[in-house]
Formats: sequence, C-alpha cells, structure tokens
Amino acid sequence: MSVSQTFLAILFVTTCLISINLAGQDGRARKIDEYGRLFTDDESARLDTFYLALHNQPDLKGYIVGYNDPPGLRGQFLRRIYGDWRYLTKYSGLDPNRIIVLDGGYREKFTIELWVVPPEATPPKPAPTLPQWSGSPSGAYKFDEECIVCEPAVNLDLYALDAGISFFADALHEDMNSRGEIIIQPDKGMNAHEAKDMAERARGLLVDKYHIEFSRIGTRIGRKGTGEAEFWVRR
Repeated sequence: MSVSQTFLAILFVTTCLISINLAGQDGRARKIDEYGRLFTDDESARLDTFYLALHNQPDLKGYIVGYNDPPGLRGQFLRRIYGDWRYLTKYSGLDPNRIIVLDGGYREKFTIELWVVPPEATPPKPAPTLPQWSGSPSGAYKFDEECIVCEPAVNLDLYALDAGISFFADALHEDMNSRGEIIIQPDKGMNAHEAKDMAERARGLLVDKYHIEFSRIGTRIGRKGTGEAEFWVRR
C-alpha cells in the first residue's frame, strides 16, 4: 500500500469513528459509510471498520441498507447484502441481534449504506428513487443466477444452492400464484446425471426446508453450456 493509500485509509477510519462518537452523543442515527460494488478486499475493509466501531460501543446497533439497480437480479442482490450480515456476525463475532438488514428497493446505482443507531433513536428509513422492478411484461423473471462450476472463492455473497435459496423461497411464498423453475446449465465438465441431481437437490431444499409445494417447482436441464444455475419465477 502506498503512502497516499495509507493516509486515505487512516482518514476514512478516523472519519467513521468521529461519526459514530457523534451518534452516541446526540442520540441520532448516523450514516457512516456508503459505497457501490467493490472488490471483496475493499468491502471487507469497510465492514471491518464498521465492526470495530460497533464492538467498541456495545449500546449501538448497526443497519445495512441496500439498494438494487435494475435489471440486477433480486436474488443476487439479497445474497450480497445478507452476505455482509454474515460477515459481521458469523466471522467477526457481532451479536446477530445488533445488525439489521434493510432491503431499500431500487436506485439508479447499486448502493450499500452503513448506519449506526443509538438506543431509542429512529432507525434509518429506506429512500428508493426508482419503482419496484418486476421483470418482463409477462411477469416471468429470472430471480437468481449462480456459477456452479467456479472454483470456491473467498467472497461475501451467500450461495443460492445453500443459504441463498431461502430468498427464492420467500419470493414464491409472497406470490402464491407463481411457480418456480430451476434450470441447470451444465458446462462440458458436468454430465446430465450430475446436473439433474443438482436440480433435484435444490428442489428438495425448497420442499423440505422451506415448505414450497412440490407441484409449484419445475426443473430443467438447459443447453447453454455456461455452468450456471438459474432460478426463475413464473406466473
């Protein structure tokens, strides 16, 4: 890290800590950081600063407010902001009850805001600048998409075939007239049997763990050869 980069990092941390101290003094919620899409190392550094401030002032609560940008996939967006919650609670050790995640809706640009809120203070209220995006005119839309052949990487996202599939289940519960479809797009390294097993495992999670009716979930093996799992909501 260069001297200028080090100085900017120190300045950023100092500014955040000053904002948090002010929140503790005047009793008001304060936004201490705001950013768009960042590389994992950059974002985790911002979250580490957020963690440090909350750790040092245990009476404060932290709020993560996220705004998606159309046509960003809703599932990917939710896995992104709840991945930050997991980082702060599971890996950094904050009490899960001290970190609240708010889905702020849509803005022109993907945005994450980090807030600190003293006891009895009014929490931040989401302020979307775009209407809710509902996909194609037919009402069918791709909810999520995940690479299933990529090498495991250290990142902040939750995974659609594990914890992240709960968001797909929520979307189906919210619209009882909808159907879900899981499409596995195997690449050359995955045969049809493996792809079918993966699709059935995902459907089994939706049925057994999230109580979606079996008849509302279809599975299909695609031919794109992209090595991805697609999650669709159809009406």
